[in-house]
Amino acid sequence: MLKDFRTEFRKVHGQRQLQLLHAPGAAHDLVAERGFAKAYANMNFNAYGAGFYFAQDLRLPDFFATGRENHPGPSEARLVLLCCVAAGKSAIKQRIFPFVPGDPKSGRPVGEWQAELAKPENRKAPDGCQSCISDTNDELIVYEANQIYVEYSIRYTSSAFAGNPYDNLRGSLKEIPQET
Repeated sequence: MLKDFRTEFRKVHGQRQLQLLHAPGAAHDLVAERGFAKAYANMNFNAYGAGFYFAQDLRLPDFFATGRENHPGPSEARLVLLCCVAAGKSAIKQRIFPFVPGDPKSGRPVGEWQAELAKPENRKAPDGCQSCISDTNDELIVYEANQIYVEYSIRYTSSAFAGNPYDNLRGSLKEIPQET
């Protein structure tokens, strides 16, 4: 896995590397054991396409650590991964469907999301790029597993969520560093 990452990192334009956080949610055991794979991408909802989502601010992956809004309670552990991500060249990407306050799925049924996420343009970075940044500037999305190397697996417990990125955290999360 490290060899694949190093090979990909050398190929990526600009060789921009970031240390970012990811919450694998229900796939945490698979990711921890085998690494990332496109097969683990959620095909029912992913705002910027079927890829791997990373944040610099722990509050965002905390929300997804045990599944969206599924807080297990203070005695059950959550898992967040600290990863080295070969980001390469990034472009800002708009959500597949416009944001609707209080509704992360933008009022769209699962079938509409599945149809959009199956389209090739929603399964890869924008042309000429290796990654994209959310239109809120707080998430980096890559679409190839060999752009990711897990450095640390962080298990923790907490009595509550750090916040909801679709509600009280919107606009207050730490932004992804831009290319220089």
